[in-house]
Amino acid sequence: MLQYFYAYFIVLLLIGGRTYDELLAAAKIYVLSIVVICIHGIYLIHVLGETNTQFVSGSERFAGLMERENACAAIIALAIQVLLLLVSLRKLNRALALAAFSIMMYGLLLTGSNTGAIGCGIGIAVFLLFNLTWRRIALAAVLCLSMPLVAVMQVRDYLPAVFQKRVLSAVDTGDITQAGTFGHRFELIQEAIGQTGSTLLLGIGADQYRVSSSIRTPVHNIYLLLWTEGGLIAALGFVIMFMSLFGPALAAGRSRDGLPYAICILATLAAFLAMGNGITHMYGRFWPVPLLIPAVLAQAFVRRSQA
Repeated sequence: MLQYFYAYFIVLLLIGGRTYDELLAAAKIYVLSIVVICIHGIYLIHVLGETNTQFVSGSERFAGLMERENACAAIIALAIQVLLLLVSLRKLNRALALAAFSIMMYGLLLTGSNTGAIGCGIGIAVFLLFNLTWRRIALAAVLCLSMPLVAVMQVRDYLPAVFQKRVLSAVDTGDITQAGTFGHRFELIQEAIGQTGSTLLLGIGADQYRVSSSIRTPVHNIYLLLWTEGGLIAALGFVIMFMSLFGPALAAGRSRDGLPYAICILATLAAFLAMGNGITHMYGRFWPVPLLIPAVLAQAFVRRSQA
């Protein structure tokens, strides 16, 4: 309880009252920190060839400082949304932004996480949807038409082996069961759905799913995990807590030149809620930060505009 209180309340107080310029600098530092983590992962895997260590799993998947592959991928995917916000605000040099984006995307590939890849794709899609222009539509059409050429050039050979094995194999075969541990996760989800009928009000207790489960593994779905361990009220409370980010988004959207902040909040929220379907728990204090940064930036922008 203390850890959650610190992560979801104290951290908000620490950064929520800062000035706009301070928060803008914090956002840049945050993106830089994720870039450094990705560079560290590239160095460990491609230079040192590490496996089965604190930062690289036995299957050669990058886990980073989060020490969990899916969590690492999710944090990278959410940080990319902050990067896109800085670019849309023209607060970051485009060459540096492109370099940072490339490094972060490669770090995401090294995690071999389907959850992270889906979340990242959803976030970027929301950004593009709200920023459509004829020029961007033409560029997207050219990219789509050039996909056969990319296949002929065998660009996939240059992608990380773990990404090819866990993500591309499912795309090639059209069999979703080839996407990592999908079969095992689906079995856990079915088991959790069967337990929700008896946990409508009160759950079985924090971190008790692994004890009651016949598979002895927590379900890889944060909503079902909260529903079974804390009851329906806990699951709804979790969703409502993050839906409260719509407040800063609406306030920024109504302000002049505040649309990029609203788009970033929506993109981050969409990516986060989507990735919640493949994540077991969120005990780490790093989870709220990529959600809070665009929200507090939007609030600071609104305050400055009103002043």
